[in-house]
Amino acid sequence: MGETCTSFGWSALRYPGRTAVYVLVVLCAISISTNVHALQAEDAALIRRLPVTMKVTAHEAMTKIARWQAFVQYVRQRSDTDKIAAVNDYFNRFHFVTDATLWHQPDYWATPLQVVAVGGGDCEDLAVAKYFTLRILGIADDRLRLIYVLNHDTPSGRPDPHMVLTYRAAESADRLVLDILTSEIQNLAQRKALEPVYGLNSTGLWYFDDNARDIPAGNPAQLVQWRRLSEAMGRDSVLLQMP
Repeated sequence: MGETCTSFGWSALRYPGRTAVYVLVVLCAISISTNVHALQAEDAALIRRLPVTMKVTAHEAMTKIARWQAFVQYVRQRSDTDKIAAVNDYFNRFHFVTDATLWHQPDYWATPLQVVAVGGGDCEDLAVAKYFTLRILGIADDRLRLIYVLNHDTPSGRPDPHMVLTYRAAESADRLVLDILTSEIQNLAQRKALEPVYGLNSTGLWYFDDNARDIPAGNPAQLVQWRRLSEAMGRDSVLLQMP
């Protein structure tokens, strides 16, 4: 990769906030069969929400969105296992770009629509895009968790902040790791270089103790990044044809 992910602001847990469950309502209501031409009225609004560094045209952005929607439609009837593998592979083909380069910010969580339109992002952007795409594909929220980790497998020997998405088929099952660093999906116990720090989904927030046990820590709106992401995704909804 040559780049590391930014810190995700664990200190932001001190901020109070409301739940961001409505985010799922917004994205899960997307009509996958949206016609690109129906979005033309919102082209300018979309372009204003994309980083100027990428110089993406409205046509290019809408074409990429249409391809993502076609992909979702294509894998919709597959098994959960196949969906997990397909979504991981789909987004692992995107370009890795740091927030500093892409957004000129130290830590920005892009919406899935922004990630798809740009064709890239950093580790948390791609993990979030995988998460919401799987939610649209019908994977239950309690099966998925975004996990902030410290990656100890680095050339410098110093742990780097990183984010992955995990999935488990049942409450007692091992968590499988969907990671932009590798196309191989392994369980979390196998990824010994990854030290879990905290995790979240749309309904919960957890931190991990020294034995890698997850402890409930409230709701995700305690993270300022999640609140901002929720607000941004509300603006995304006007760019897509709703059922």
